[in-house]
Amino acid sequence: MMKLRGTLAPGEEVLIATRSQASALLPALWEGLGAVLAFSFASTISADSSVLAWAGYFLATFFSWKCLRRVVRWGSTGFFLTNSRVVIQRGFGTSSQVSLPLAVIEGVDVRPAALRGADGAHLHLHVQGEVHVLRSVPRGHDFSHEIRGAQNRLMQRLSWSAMY
Repeated sequence: MMKLRGTLAPGEEVLIATRSQASALLPALWEGLGAVLAFSFASTISADSSVLAWAGYFLATFFSWKCLRRVVRWGSTGFFLTNSRVVIQRGFGTSSQVSLPLAVIEGVDVRPAALRGADGAHLHLHVQGEVHVLRSVPRGHDFSHEIRGAQNRLMQRLSWSAMY
C-alpha cells in the first residue's frame, strides 16, 4: 500500500494515489531473462574458457543489476493527487518528493505508453518552463481529467474566498 510521506495542509486530502502500471516491469522481465541466459552460458563454458566465462558472469551481473534497479524504482515511485497539488514521490524513507501546486500546472499532455494493449499513459506536466513526466500511469486519460477537475475546483475555491 502506498502512503504519502509528510503532512497534508489543513483541509487538504488525497484524491488519487497510484504507481506506474505493472506492464512497466516488462523490460525488467527481459533483463532478468538476459541475466539467466548469461549466467547459464558462463557456467556452461567455464570449463573451456575462463575469459568467456568471466564475460558471461559480468553480463549476468549487469543484467541482474538493471533488472533489480528497475523493479526497485517501480516499487518506490508513487503519484498522488490532492485537492491542492500533484506529488511525485520517489525512493524509500525520506527520499525525494516533488510537490507541484495545482495553481502552477500550465498543462498536461497525455501520451500513450509504449505497450498499446495497456491502458497506461505518460503524463507530461508543464510547470513554469519545466516538464515533469509521470511514466506509465494507469488510466492516464482519467488521471489527467482528475488533475484538471481538481484545478477547476481549486480555482473556484480561491475565487470564492477572494470574494469574501
